[in-house]
Amino acid sequence: MMIAIAILMLVLSAMFSGSEIAFVSASKLKMELKKKDGSFRGKLIDKFYHNPAEFIGSLLVGNNVVLVIFTYVMTRGLTPLIKPYIANDFVIFILVTLFLTFIVLIFGEFLPKTIFRVQADRLLFMLAVPLRFFQGLFLLPSKFMNWITRFVLTKVLKISEKREINVFTRNDLEYLVKFGNGTQQEENVQQEMFENALYLQDVKVKVVMVPRTEIVYIDKDATENELIEVFKESGFSRIVVVKETLDDVIGYVHHIKLMEKFEKVEDIVLPIIIVPETLRVHDLLNRLILRKQAIACVVDEYGSVSGLVTLEDVLEEIFGEITDEHDDEENLAKQISENEFLFIGRVEIDKINKKFDAIHIPEGDYNTLSGYIVTTTHSIPEQGEEIQLGRNKFIIEQVSDKKIERVRVIVSNQDDD
Repeated sequence: MMIAIAILMLVLSAMFSGSEIAFVSASKLKMELKKKDGSFRGKLIDKFYHNPAEFIGSLLVGNNVVLVIFTYVMTRGLTPLIKPYIANDFVIFILVTLFLTFIVLIFGEFLPKTIFRVQADRLLFMLAVPLRFFQGLFLLPSKFMNWITRFVLTKVLKISEKREINVFTRNDLEYLVKFGNGTQQEENVQQEMFENALYLQDVKVKVVMVPRTEIVYIDKDATENELIEVFKESGFSRIVVVKETLDDVIGYVHHIKLMEKFEKVEDIVLPIIIVPETLRVHDLLNRLILRKQAIACVVDEYGSVSGLVTLEDVLEEIFGEITDEHDDEENLAKQISENEFLFIGRVEIDKINKKFDAIHIPEGDYNTLSGYIVTTTHSIPEQGEEIQLGRNKFIIEQVSDKKIERVRVIVSNQDDD
Protein backbone atom coordinates (compact mmCIF):
# COMPACT_ATOMS: atom_id res chain seq x y z
CA MET A 1 0.00 0.00 0.00
CA MET A 2 2.78 2.43 0.92
CA ILE A 3 4.63 1.63 -2.31
CA ALA A 4 1.49 2.38 -4.35
CA ILE A 5 1.00 5.70 -2.55
CA ALA A 6 4.66 6.64 -3.09
CA ILE A 7 4.47 5.84 -6.82
CA LEU A 8 1.23 7.82 -7.18
CA MET A 9 2.77 10.84 -5.43
CA LEU A 10 5.85 10.65 -7.67
CA VAL A 11 3.66 10.47 -10.80
CA LEU A 12 1.66 13.49 -9.63
CA SER A 13 4.89 15.38 -8.91
CA ALA A 14 6.08 14.60 -12.44
CA MET A 15 2.77 15.85 -13.85
CA PHE A 16 2.90 19.11 -11.88
CA SER A 17 6.55 19.78 -12.77
CA GLY A 18 6.06 18.92 -16.44
CA SER A 19 2.83 20.89 -16.77
CA GLU A 20 4.60 23.99 -15.49
CA ILE A 21 7.10 23.74 -18.36
CA ALA A 22 4.41 22.80 -20.88
CA PHE A 23 2.35 25.83 -19.89
CA VAL A 24 5.16 28.27 -20.75
CA SER A 25 6.38 26.29 -23.79
CA ALA A 26 3.09 25.49 -25.54
CA SER A 27 2.00 27.37 -28.65
CA LYS A 28 -0.63 29.86 -27.55
CA LEU A 29 -1.92 30.03 -31.10
CA LYS A 30 -2.56 26.28 -31.22
CA MET A 31 -4.39 26.46 -27.91
CA GLU A 32 -6.45 29.39 -29.19
CA LEU A 33 -7.37 27.43 -32.30
CA LYS A 34 -8.42 24.49 -30.13
CA LYS A 35 -10.75 26.80 -28.22
CA LYS A 36 -12.16 28.27 -31.45
CA ASP A 37 -12.94 24.74 -32.62
CA GLY A 38 -15.22 24.36 -29.57
CA SER A 39 -12.98 21.89 -27.76
CA PHE A 40 -13.79 21.53 -24.04
CA ARG A 41 -10.12 21.03 -23.18
CA GLY A 42 -9.22 24.02 -25.31
CA LYS A 43 -11.59 26.16 -23.27
CA LEU A 44 -10.03 24.89 -20.03
CA ILE A 45 -6.53 25.77 -21.24
CA ASP A 46 -7.78 29.21 -22.25
CA LYS A 47 -8.83 29.73 -18.62
CA PHE A 48 -5.32 28.77 -17.51
CA TYR A 49 -3.83 31.48 -19.70
CA HIS A 50 -6.33 34.08 -18.50
CA ASN A 51 -5.01 33.70 -14.96
CA PRO A 52 -1.48 32.28 -15.25
CA ALA A 53 -0.39 33.25 -11.72
CA GLU A 54 -3.24 31.27 -10.21
CA PHE A 55 -2.58 28.25 -12.44
CA ILE A 56 1.18 28.17 -11.82
CA GLY A 57 0.56 28.73 -8.12
CA SER A 58 -1.74 25.71 -7.95
CA LEU A 59 0.92 23.58 -9.69
CA LEU A 60 3.59 24.67 -7.21
CA VAL A 61 1.36 24.08 -4.19
CA GLY A 62 0.25 20.70 -5.52
CA ASN A 63 3.83 19.67 -6.26
CA ASN A 64 4.97 20.56 -2.75
CA VAL A 65 2.05 18.70 -1.15
CA VAL A 66 2.66 15.46 -3.06
CA LEU A 67 6.42 15.67 -2.44
CA VAL A 68 5.84 16.00 1.31
CA ILE A 69 3.57 12.94 1.22
CA PHE A 70 6.06 11.05 -0.96
CA THR A 71 8.94 11.86 1.40
CA TYR A 72 6.94 10.87 4.48
CA VAL A 73 5.77 7.56 3.02
CA MET A 74 9.19 6.62 1.64
CA THR A 75 10.95 7.54 4.89
CA ARG A 76 8.51 5.41 6.88
CA GLY A 77 9.06 2.54 4.50
CA LEU A 78 12.86 2.71 4.08
CA THR A 79 13.91 3.38 7.67
CA PRO A 80 12.88 -0.05 9.03
CA LEU A 81 14.70 -1.73 6.14
CA ILE A 82 17.97 0.11 6.83
CA LYS A 83 17.78 0.00 10.65
CA PRO A 84 19.11 -3.56 11.05
CA TYR A 85 22.30 -2.65 9.15
CA ILE A 86 22.95 0.90 10.40
CA ALA A 87 22.27 1.84 14.01
CA ASN A 88 22.95 5.58 13.74
CA ASP A 89 19.68 7.45 13.08
CA PHE A 90 21.50 10.48 11.64
CA VAL A 91 23.33 8.36 9.06
CA ILE A 92 20.04 6.70 8.14
CA PHE A 93 18.44 10.14 7.71
CA ILE A 94 21.30 11.28 5.41
CA LEU A 95 21.14 8.13 3.27
CA VAL A 96 17.35 8.27 2.90
CA THR A 97 17.49 11.99 2.07
CA LEU A 98 20.14 11.47 -0.62
CA PHE A 99 18.24 8.55 -2.13
CA LEU A 100 14.91 10.38 -2.21
CA THR A 101 16.52 13.54 -3.57
CA PHE A 102 18.00 11.50 -6.43
CA ILE A 103 14.63 9.85 -7.18
CA VAL A 104 12.73 13.17 -7.11
CA LEU A 105 15.28 15.01 -9.26
CA ILE A 106 15.33 12.32 -11.95
CA PHE A 107 11.71 11.15 -12.06
CA GLY A 108 9.96 14.20 -10.63
CA GLU A 109 11.92 17.04 -12.25
CA PHE A 110 14.47 16.45 -15.02
CA LEU A 111 12.79 13.63 -16.94
CA PRO A 112 9.19 14.95 -16.91
CA LYS A 113 10.27 18.52 -17.70
CA THR A 114 12.29 17.31 -20.68
CA ILE A 115 9.39 15.24 -22.00
CA PHE A 116 6.78 17.95 -21.40
CA ARG A 117 8.94 20.61 -23.05
CA VAL A 118 9.27 18.53 -26.23
CA GLN A 119 5.57 17.52 -26.28
CA ALA A 120 4.17 20.68 -24.67
CA ASP A 121 1.11 21.16 -26.88
CA ARG A 122 -0.04 17.54 -26.87
CA LEU A 123 0.51 16.85 -23.16
CA LEU A 124 -0.98 20.13 -21.95
CA PHE A 125 -4.09 19.46 -24.03
CA MET A 126 -4.28 15.84 -22.85
CA LEU A 127 -3.96 16.75 -19.15
CA ALA A 128 -6.25 19.79 -19.23
CA VAL A 129 -9.08 18.11 -17.26
CA PRO A 130 -6.99 16.74 -14.35
CA LEU A 131 -5.02 19.98 -14.19
CA ARG A 132 -8.27 21.91 -13.91
CA PHE A 133 -9.34 19.59 -11.10
CA PHE A 134 -6.14 20.16 -9.12
CA GLN A 135 -6.31 23.89 -9.79
CA GLY A 136 -9.69 23.94 -8.07
CA LEU A 137 -8.43 21.67 -5.29
CA PHE A 138 -5.48 23.93 -4.44
CA LEU A 139 -7.23 27.19 -5.29
CA LEU A 140 -7.35 28.66 -1.77
CA PRO A 141 -3.70 27.98 -0.80
CA SER A 142 -2.64 29.16 -4.25
CA LYS A 143 -4.51 32.47 -3.83
CA PHE A 144 -2.98 32.88 -0.37
CA MET A 145 0.55 32.28 -1.67
CA ASN A 146 -0.01 34.72 -4.56
CA TRP A 147 -1.25 37.35 -2.11
CA ILE A 148 1.87 36.95 0.04
CA THR A 149 4.06 37.17 -3.06
CA ARG A 150 2.42 40.37 -4.29
CA PHE A 151 2.64 41.88 -0.81
CA VAL A 152 6.38 41.20 -0.58
CA LEU A 153 6.99 42.52 -4.10
CA THR A 154 4.96 45.70 -3.86
CA LYS A 155 5.19 46.63 -0.16
CA VAL A 156 8.54 45.27 0.98
CA LEU A 157 10.70 45.25 -2.16
CA LYS A 158 8.82 48.16 -3.81
CA ILE A 159 8.69 46.38 -7.17
CA SER A 160 5.73 47.25 -9.38
CA GLU A 161 3.78 44.27 -10.63
CA LYS A 162 3.53 44.28 -14.42
CA ARG A 163 1.42 41.87 -16.36
CA GLU A 164 3.13 40.26 -19.32
CA ILE A 165 1.12 40.44 -22.51
CA ASN A 166 0.76 37.11 -24.24
CA VAL A 167 1.85 37.51 -27.83
CA PHE A 168 2.21 35.08 -30.69
CA THR A 169 5.76 34.02 -31.53
CA ARG A 170 7.23 33.44 -34.96
CA ASN A 171 6.60 29.69 -34.56
CA ASP A 172 2.95 30.46 -33.86
CA LEU A 173 2.71 32.46 -37.08
CA GLU A 174 4.38 29.67 -39.04
CA TYR A 175 1.78 27.26 -37.65
CA LEU A 176 -1.00 29.63 -38.69
CA VAL A 177 0.42 29.84 -42.22
CA LYS A 178 0.55 26.06 -42.59
CA PHE A 179 -2.75 25.14 -40.98
CA GLY A 180 -4.96 28.20 -41.45
CA ASN A 181 -8.41 27.75 -42.93
CA GLY A 182 -9.62 29.09 -46.26
CA THR A 183 -10.26 28.07 -49.85
CA GLN A 184 -7.41 26.42 -51.73
CA GLN A 185 -6.83 29.40 -54.02
CA GLU A 186 -7.03 31.95 -51.23
CA GLU A 187 -4.84 29.79 -49.04
CA ASN A 188 -2.12 29.47 -51.69
CA VAL A 189 -1.93 33.22 -52.35
CA GLN A 190 -2.19 34.29 -48.72
CA GLN A 191 0.20 31.60 -47.55
CA GLU A 192 2.85 32.67 -50.05
CA MET A 193 2.55 36.33 -49.03
CA PHE A 194 2.57 35.46 -45.33
CA GLU A 195 5.63 33.23 -45.71
CA ASN A 196 7.44 35.92 -47.71
CA ALA A 197 6.76 38.50 -45.02
CA LEU A 198 7.70 36.07 -42.27
CA TYR A 199 11.07 35.24 -43.80
CA LEU A 200 11.83 38.80 -44.88
CA GLN A 201 14.21 39.11 -41.96
CA ASP A 202 16.28 36.22 -43.34
CA VAL A 203 16.81 37.82 -46.79
CA LYS A 204 19.74 40.15 -47.32
CA VAL A 205 19.64 43.33 -49.38
CA LYS A 206 22.16 41.90 -51.82
CA VAL A 207 19.54 39.40 -53.02
CA VAL A 208 16.88 41.98 -53.98
CA MET A 209 19.00 44.93 -55.16
CA VAL A 210 19.45 46.13 -58.73
CA PRO A 211 23.09 45.32 -59.58
CA ARG A 212 25.65 48.06 -60.16
CA THR A 213 25.80 47.47 -63.92
CA GLU A 214 22.10 48.30 -64.27
CA ILE A 215 22.08 51.51 -62.21
CA VAL A 216 21.07 54.59 -64.20
CA TYR A 217 22.85 57.66 -62.85
CA ILE A 218 23.77 61.23 -63.75
CA ASP A 219 26.53 63.62 -62.72
CA LYS A 220 25.71 66.40 -60.28
CA ASP A 221 26.90 69.03 -62.77
CA ALA A 222 24.54 67.85 -65.53
CA THR A 223 22.08 70.34 -66.95
CA GLU A 224 18.29 70.30 -66.94
CA ASN A 225 18.10 69.06 -70.55
CA GLU A 226 20.53 66.23 -69.83
CA LEU A 227 18.49 65.15 -66.84
CA ILE A 228 15.28 65.18 -68.88
CA GLU A 229 16.90 62.94 -71.49
CA VAL A 230 18.00 60.46 -68.85
CA PHE A 231 14.47 60.30 -67.46
CA LYS A 232 13.05 59.77 -70.95
CA GLU A 233 15.51 57.04 -71.91
CA SER A 234 15.32 55.11 -68.64
CA GLY A 235 11.63 55.51 -67.87
CA PHE A 236 12.49 55.60 -64.16
CA SER A 237 10.99 58.04 -61.67
CA ARG A 238 14.24 58.35 -59.68
CA ILE A 239 17.77 58.81 -60.94
CA VAL A 240 20.90 58.43 -58.83
CA VAL A 241 23.15 61.50 -58.71
CA VAL A 242 26.93 61.04 -58.46
CA LYS A 243 30.05 63.15 -58.19
CA GLU A 244 32.14 62.08 -61.21
CA THR A 245 31.94 58.28 -60.55
CA LEU A 246 29.30 55.85 -59.39
CA ASP A 247 31.29 55.13 -56.24
CA ASP A 248 30.66 58.69 -55.09
CA VAL A 249 26.86 58.84 -54.81
CA ILE A 250 25.57 62.09 -53.31
CA GLY A 251 21.83 61.43 -53.57
CA TYR A 252 19.07 61.04 -56.10
CA VAL A 253 16.61 63.20 -58.01
CA HIS A 254 12.87 62.57 -58.37
CA HIS A 255 11.12 63.34 -61.63
CA ILE A 256 8.77 65.70 -59.76
CA LYS A 257 11.77 67.97 -59.22
CA LEU A 258 11.70 68.75 -62.94
CA MET A 259 8.86 71.13 -62.14
CA GLU A 260 11.33 73.36 -60.29
CA LYS A 261 13.81 75.77 -61.79
CA PHE A 262 17.46 74.77 -61.54
CA GLU A 263 20.75 75.15 -63.37
CA LYS A 264 22.49 71.96 -62.29
CA VAL A 265 21.22 68.65 -61.01
CA GLU A 266 22.92 69.17 -57.65
CA ASP A 267 20.48 72.02 -56.98
CA ILE A 268 17.55 69.58 -56.67
CA VAL A 269 19.33 66.50 -55.34
CA LEU A 270 17.68 64.61 -52.47
CA PRO A 271 19.54 62.64 -49.78
CA ILE A 272 19.79 58.89 -50.20
CA ILE A 273 20.20 56.15 -47.61
CA ILE A 274 23.46 54.21 -47.77
CA VAL A 275 23.20 50.60 -46.56
CA PRO A 276 25.56 47.58 -46.59
CA GLU A 277 24.67 44.68 -48.85
CA THR A 278 24.65 42.38 -45.81
CA LEU A 279 21.76 44.30 -44.22
CA ARG A 280 18.59 42.27 -43.89
CA VAL A 281 15.62 43.36 -46.00
CA HIS A 282 13.44 43.49 -42.88
CA ASP A 283 15.77 46.11 -41.35
CA LEU A 284 15.96 48.01 -44.64
CA LEU A 285 12.17 48.25 -44.77
CA ASN A 286 12.15 49.70 -41.26
CA ARG A 287 14.77 52.30 -42.23
CA LEU A 288 12.92 53.34 -45.38
CA ILE A 289 9.66 53.74 -43.50
CA LEU A 290 11.30 55.57 -40.59
CA ARG A 291 13.04 58.07 -42.89
CA LYS A 292 10.10 58.24 -45.31
CA GLN A 293 12.23 57.33 -48.31
CA ALA A 294 11.76 54.83 -51.11
CA ILE A 295 15.31 54.24 -52.36
CA ALA A 296 18.67 53.24 -50.91
CA CYS A 297 22.20 52.86 -52.24
CA VAL A 298 23.90 49.54 -51.46
CA VAL A 299 27.65 49.35 -50.81
CA ASP A 300 29.99 46.37 -50.34
CA GLU A 301 32.52 45.80 -47.56
CA TYR A 302 35.01 48.10 -49.29
CA GLY A 303 32.58 50.99 -49.61
CA SER A 304 32.07 50.62 -53.36
CA VAL A 305 28.56 50.87 -54.75
CA SER A 306 27.29 47.38 -55.52
CA GLY A 307 23.67 48.09 -56.28
CA LEU A 308 20.47 50.01 -55.71
CA VAL A 309 17.33 48.94 -53.88
CA THR A 310 13.90 50.55 -53.81
CA LEU A 311 10.80 50.15 -51.70
CA GLU A 312 9.20 48.42 -54.67
CA ASP A 313 11.95 45.76 -54.64
CA VAL A 314 11.21 45.06 -50.98
CA LEU A 315 7.44 44.88 -51.50
CA GLU A 316 7.94 42.49 -54.40
CA GLU A 317 9.59 40.09 -51.97
CA ILE A 318 6.25 39.95 -50.13
CA PHE A 319 3.58 40.38 -52.81
CA GLY A 320 5.45 39.11 -55.85
CA GLU A 321 6.10 40.99 -59.06
CA ILE A 322 4.68 44.53 -59.06
CA THR A 323 4.05 45.92 -62.53
CA ASP A 324 4.12 49.68 -62.99
CA GLU A 325 3.59 51.96 -65.95
CA HIS A 326 7.18 51.52 -67.12
CA ASP A 327 7.24 47.71 -67.13
CA ASP A 328 6.76 46.03 -70.49
CA GLU A 329 6.02 42.42 -69.66
CA GLU A 330 6.17 41.24 -73.24
CA ASN A 331 9.59 42.76 -73.86
CA LEU A 332 11.08 41.55 -70.58
CA ALA A 333 10.25 37.89 -71.19
CA LYS A 334 8.58 36.48 -74.29
CA GLN A 335 8.11 32.98 -75.65
CA ILE A 336 8.61 32.88 -79.42
CA SER A 337 7.98 29.17 -79.98
CA GLU A 338 7.76 25.99 -77.95
CA ASN A 339 11.49 25.92 -77.20
CA GLU A 340 12.60 29.46 -78.07
CA PHE A 341 12.49 32.51 -75.82
CA LEU A 342 13.52 36.16 -75.92
CA PHE A 343 14.61 37.92 -72.72
CA ILE A 344 15.89 41.27 -71.57
CA GLY A 345 19.22 40.80 -69.78
CA ARG A 346 17.93 42.25 -66.51
CA VAL A 347 14.95 39.87 -66.22
CA GLU A 348 15.13 37.93 -62.95
CA ILE A 349 15.95 34.22 -62.93
CA ASP A 350 13.15 33.50 -60.50
CA LYS A 351 10.66 35.17 -62.84
CA ILE A 352 11.81 33.07 -65.81
CA ASN A 353 11.57 29.78 -63.92
CA LYS A 354 8.11 30.56 -62.57
CA LYS A 355 6.61 31.79 -65.84
CA PHE A 356 7.99 29.24 -68.31
CA ASP A 357 7.85 25.49 -67.65
CA ALA A 358 9.97 24.56 -70.66
CA ILE A 359 13.03 26.43 -69.43
CA HIS A 360 14.93 26.14 -66.18
CA ILE A 361 17.92 28.24 -65.17
CA PRO A 362 19.79 27.25 -62.01
CA GLU A 363 19.81 29.73 -59.14
CA GLY A 364 23.05 31.01 -57.65
CA ASP A 365 24.91 34.13 -56.56
CA TYR A 366 23.11 36.27 -59.15
CA ASN A 367 19.62 37.63 -59.70
CA THR A 368 19.26 38.28 -63.42
CA LEU A 369 19.76 36.38 -66.65
CA SER A 370 22.65 38.68 -67.51
CA GLY A 371 24.24 37.92 -64.14
CA TYR A 372 23.85 34.18 -64.71
CA ILE A 373 25.59 34.27 -68.08
CA VAL A 374 28.44 36.50 -66.91
CA THR A 375 28.94 34.51 -63.70
CA THR A 376 28.92 31.15 -65.48
CA THR A 377 31.18 32.13 -68.40
CA HIS A 378 33.41 34.48 -66.33
CA SER A 379 33.26 37.05 -69.13
CA ILE A 380 31.01 39.54 -70.88
CA PRO A 381 30.06 37.90 -74.19
CA GLU A 382 30.10 39.76 -77.47
CA GLN A 383 27.04 40.48 -79.57
CA GLY A 384 26.09 37.48 -81.71
CA GLU A 385 28.01 35.04 -79.52
CA GLU A 386 26.38 31.65 -78.83
CA ILE A 387 26.83 29.99 -75.45
CA GLN A 388 25.71 26.45 -74.60
CA LEU A 389 24.94 25.89 -70.92
CA GLY A 390 23.29 22.52 -70.27
CA ARG A 391 20.11 22.24 -72.33
CA ASN A 392 20.02 25.97 -72.99
CA LYS A 393 21.69 27.74 -75.89
CA PHE A 394 22.06 31.49 -75.24
CA ILE A 395 22.38 33.76 -78.27
CA ILE A 396 23.53 37.25 -77.28
CA GLU A 397 21.50 39.59 -79.49
CA GLN A 398 22.44 42.94 -77.95
CA VAL A 399 25.26 44.17 -75.71
CA SER A 400 25.85 47.75 -74.61
CA ASP A 401 27.86 49.55 -71.93
CA LYS A 402 29.51 46.30 -70.81
CA LYS A 403 26.26 44.55 -70.06
CA ILE A 404 23.92 42.14 -71.81
CA GLU A 405 20.77 43.84 -73.05
CA ARG A 406 18.88 41.11 -74.96
CA VAL A 407 19.25 37.32 -75.10
CA ARG A 408 17.61 34.64 -77.22
CA VAL A 409 17.36 31.24 -75.52
CA ILE A 410 16.82 27.96 -77.34
CA VAL A 411 16.05 24.91 -75.20
CA SER A 412 17.06 21.51 -76.58
CA ASN A 413 14.84 18.49 -76.01
CA GLN A 414 17.64 16.38 -74.51
CA ASP A 415 20.33 17.12 -71.94
CA ASP A 416 23.78 17.71 -73.28
CA ASP A 417 26.55 15.60 -71.85
